[in-house]
Amino acid sequence: MNTLILNPGKNSLKFSLSDKNAVVIYNGRIENYRGIREGDNIIRQVMESAGYENERIGTVAIRVINGGGIFDNPCVYNKEVREKLETLIPMSPINIPVVMQLAGSCANVFPDTPVIIFFETAFFTVLPER
Repeated sequence: MNTLILNPGKNSLKFSLSDKNAVVIYNGRIENYRGIREGDNIIRQVMESAGYENERIGTVAIRVINGGGIFDNPCVYNKEVREKLETLIPMSPINIPVVMQLAGSCANVFPDTPVIIFFETAFFTVLPER
């Protein structure tokens, strides 16, 4: 199964598709993606631009900038995770709502596919105290 990796930024959505051996099949970017009102359309646009309209995706992974003190490992996006992410919106008001929209859209477009979110700040949770 292939993996779709989403990296939402301020103005662009970078994405990659990789095969089961983690070999990148396609890299792409959608500029000004925040202007696309429906999140499902963003995901469909990603897949179309990769020439991957009807292929099966085994996993979706979405990069999140800040996991606060709540998230120190990647996790499967679900209702509980969504509720915890909502508490982080004041810390990351630009990124977190977009991640939530993308994750929900991926769940709509790929209903049987796990959506994994991973956090940049998780790295810092395992550093030894000084």
